[in-house]
Amino acid sequence: IELNGSNLPYRTIIKIHAEDKIDHIYNILKKYMEQFDIEQSILSDLIELQTTYMIKYENIDQYPIIKTFNYNIYDYITSNSNLNNIPINYQFEFNEDKSMTKQIFLELQYFGRRRNFGRAIVRQAD
Repeated sequence: IELNGSNLPYRTIIKIHAEDKIDHIYNILKKYMEQFDIEQSILSDLIELQTTYMIKYENIDQYPIIKTFNYNIYDYITSNSNLNNIPINYQFEFNEDKSMTKQIFLELQYFGRRRNFGRAIVRQAD
């Protein structure tokens, strides 16, 4: 893959996955966000949502996953809903071949970008 400005974000994602640095990146982000005046339970929900949404190769066989959040954080982010402190369950799905190799998983980070590969499909669970 040629490295230029148009594919730099995808190349970065591939490198983060290849070097198994996703948790490290989220730890940095969490530490950075803690300097702002964000309620801890909201920050916790936000980080948990993001870490489940961004699929790690090592976890693909765990999907679908249902998680309970304290806030309707996904609806707030995606549909401009008001942020409400109500328990809500979200289901995260990975509808791809779960037996793929890590090499294929990494390649699809770029070649599957238009279908949002590597990100969970999220919906409210019953």
